[in-house]
Amino acid sequence: MELKERIGQMIQDRESAELEFKSAKGGFPRSFWESYSALANTDGGTIVLGVAEKEGRFVPDGLSEEQIEQYKKHFWTNVNNRNTVSINLMSNRDVVECEHEGARFLLFYVPRADREQRPVYLTPQPYRNTFKRYDEGDFVCDDGEVRRMFADADKSRPADSRILEGYSWSDIDRDSFNQFRLLFGVAKPDHPWLASNDQELMRLLGGYRKDHRTGREGFTLAGLLMFGKTESITDPECCPYYMVDYREIPQDDSKIRWIDRVYPDGTWEANLFQFYRRVLPKLQNAIPRPFRMEGNTRMDNSPAHDALREALVNFIVHAYYSTEAALVITRWPDRIVFSNPGTLLISRGQFYLGGESECRNPSLQRMFMMLGDAEKAGGGTSKIINGWKWLGLEAPYIKEKHKPDKVELYVILTNANTSEENMERNEENMERNGEKVERNDEKVERNEEKVERNEEKVERNEEKVERNEDIKKGKALQLAIIEFCSDWKLSSEIASHVNRDIKYLLNRILPKMVAEGKLELKYPESKKHRNQMYRKTINK
Repeated sequence: MELKERIGQMIQDRESAELEFKSAKGGFPRSFWESYSALANTDGGTIVLGVAEKEGRFVPDGLSEEQIEQYKKHFWTNVNNRNTVSINLMSNRDVVECEHEGARFLLFYVPRADREQRPVYLTPQPYRNTFKRYDEGDFVCDDGEVRRMFADADKSRPADSRILEGYSWSDIDRDSFNQFRLLFGVAKPDHPWLASNDQELMRLLGGYRKDHRTGREGFTLAGLLMFGKTESITDPECCPYYMVDYREIPQDDSKIRWIDRVYPDGTWEANLFQFYRRVLPKLQNAIPRPFRMEGNTRMDNSPAHDALREALVNFIVHAYYSTEAALVITRWPDRIVFSNPGTLLISRGQFYLGGESECRNPSLQRMFMMLGDAEKAGGGTSKIINGWKWLGLEAPYIKEKHKPDKVELYVILTNANTSEENMERNEENMERNGEKVERNDEKVERNEEKVERNEEKVERNEEKVERNEDIKKGKALQLAIIEFCSDWKLSSEIASHVNRDIKYLLNRILPKMVAEGKLELKYPESKKHRNQMYRKTINK
């Protein structure tokens, strides 16, 4: 009964990107295999034999029992014939016959091909015989699309591990690499890689590689993309079509195109590391900072801020860089759209479920992981979706576009329950909970225990700070702060930049750096000035 209802609904809904009708009264349709290739190379779908198009409408024309048996035999013979199609993706349960309103149909559930199985193509020649599904039509892929599918299929040679001929440290922006090393030291102060020299660290990160089969060695595409100088990245031997672009669009009634933009304008080295550092604060400013307590400490970040950081990293590490499409982030008043070149390496269903780890650029992913800013093993999607659940907003969703291939992630910023209202409710709930704590003896006792534990933690942290003042962790943190404070910065900005608790910085780090002459105060006459700012001391 369920299947009968479904076939009726399919006919009513007409064709789509996941549904293809074919009349088969005159024989097994020749176009079946083009649709098989197209659905397998896109996101899977269903081919229904026994439905004809008449005057713009789809109507059942049905199949006889003899035809169904004949077509099933024809299908299984040819799907396993490499002169017909490159791979059989289907099992017996994927071929189903059914009846609806007196007409008989044959349904083929074509799954999305895995990364290693693409491209799925007709005849032994993939070029000009590989198809994709756009809306309700099957279209032949151009040679570039086929090459990209072959490249994605070879996991042993990731795109960003390509060795670049003739590149040297002169093509690397040393400031970017040194800033990365400092932030790496702050994020993971005890990591053994930090003891390596620059050449060795670049190799460990995947930015430099030796091919032991050929003996070739040199900087990789990942190394140049992450740390390279703009003109070196866009050289024809590296990534000539490279383009990163952040645009902030004003309200609809504005006559200007954007109110903020970050793109390679010649004033900065537009590698991925610098683009990430410039764009992340702008994205996170799209949502308000919450009031949230952890123990006795106020925290200014939220799961939603973490979600935007993960979305930005995913946007960078999953892009296909050897194509003409640009990496574009557009921040509208009501949404943020991340658009990067390439296709999904997993199905949309797997994307939303999480847990699947398929990365097009694993070396870039490793670099962001060393900063503590990337997830592996499919956890990133869950962090993005859960962060938006925390805000009470519509879950982020993705779209795949073609000609050229692009993946777009839509992050909605407003709905009936805006993030501002949601956070106000969170603050009201906290106040009500505080009143309940005062009236509830058992909760008071638990809070007292928490306070005692927090005091113990504070004592342990103080001991750690005292022990680590003269080792790399403290030095790396101070160097990162000095490098960041080239102009006046608020303590909250410094805390966000170095990913440290603001109370810890105000109590332990910043006063000491001021006392030692490493930082100066904008308002020295009032050290507790509400708008106090810090800057590295000139000539220090």
